[in-house]
Amino acid sequence: MRILSFLVFFLSSIFCIDNNLNAQTEFYVDAATGSDSNTGLSLATPWASIQHALYNAIPNCIINVRAGTYNEKVFVTESGTNGNPIVLKNYNSEEVIIDGTGISSTIAIIAIIDQNYITIEGLKVRNNSMLDAQGILLYGSCSNINIINNEISEINFSTNANDIANEFTNSQPLIVYGSSGSNASCNIVIDNNIVRDSRTGYSEALAVNGNVETFSVTNNKVYNISNIGIDIIGHEGTASSNDQARDGVIKNNLVYNCKSPYATAAGIYVDGGSDLLIEANEIYNCQWGIEIGCENLGKTTSNIVVRNNVVYENDDSGLAIGGFDYPSNSGKVTDCQIFNNTFVGNDKIVTGLGGTSGEFNISYVENLSIENNIFY
Repeated sequence: MRILSFLVFFLSSIFCIDNNLNAQTEFYVDAATGSDSNTGLSLATPWASIQHALYNAIPNCIINVRAGTYNEKVFVTESGTNGNPIVLKNYNSEEVIIDGTGISSTIAIIAIIDQNYITIEGLKVRNNSMLDAQGILLYGSCSNINIINNEISEINFSTNANDIANEFTNSQPLIVYGSSGSNASCNIVIDNNIVRDSRTGYSEALAVNGNVETFSVTNNKVYNISNIGIDIIGHEGTASSNDQARDGVIKNNLVYNCKSPYATAAGIYVDGGSDLLIEANEIYNCQWGIEIGCENLGKTTSNIVVRNNVVYENDDSGLAIGGFDYPSNSGKVTDCQIFNNTFVGNDKIVTGLGGTSGEFNISYVENLSIENNIFY
């Protein structure tokens, strides 16, 4: 009996220790009342800065940020683990603004570099105007990252609203750079964000670029961008190998007012990606609606399914597909399916950058299936 009692006590102790190890830690940040010398462990003892909280983050913690404007640019310094993520979020749906005004030492307002199991939720990220400005950046090899319910705005390539862009002037409100050739960024979720009102130069509002696989871009609203809305990219030299965003879903996004003064910009663009589903998106008042292309010579965009989208009243074609100058000056597009989409009232400005382009514009493609669409 004593042995049995001892075993029960011993096993109970193990389970208690295990529960304690996995207990979630809540931290608090409050710009108005906090101090970085506080413990950060309660609403009464919050820290003052988000970066200080990130320095102290541990797996299975939530960093609750109280309402206010935080004039910071921050970076994540610790990874979570499977089942024990690090979450940075607004507390109780309060309005939290991370504002990059006047900070030129760092290009991204929120940077996640080579980290795993991170969630960024419910924040307003704004006001970063400089060459190569970024809102939220994922770089290197990142996995199991959730970017959800945020608003990103005023990410501009220059402080001067009248500056004319060129290929060297860029900004990127939300960008995933899979720059590791050997380790893909994977399990990336970008859901229910607003990306708006940014002068991006020759870049795009929301991009997935390089060695990135198994990702989703869903339920986002992208608008008032001076170039491409959503861009899935490969073959740009972002990664030394496996340099192609792939195995992704782009679904239920609303994209509008994405126009460039110097090139025909698409609401949703695939340039070099592969194995993608583009489904149930609504796109209007851009230049191209959806474009599937491959800019880089000798490369291929492949296995793209475009279905159940509604694309209307864009300046040029509702859908453009193919290598624009294959084989001399571009790659090619192969093995794509276009079905169950509705294209209405596109090519509305026949004197625009794309000229007279029709509802559906095809250049060089191989193995293309077009079925059951409405063109009106």
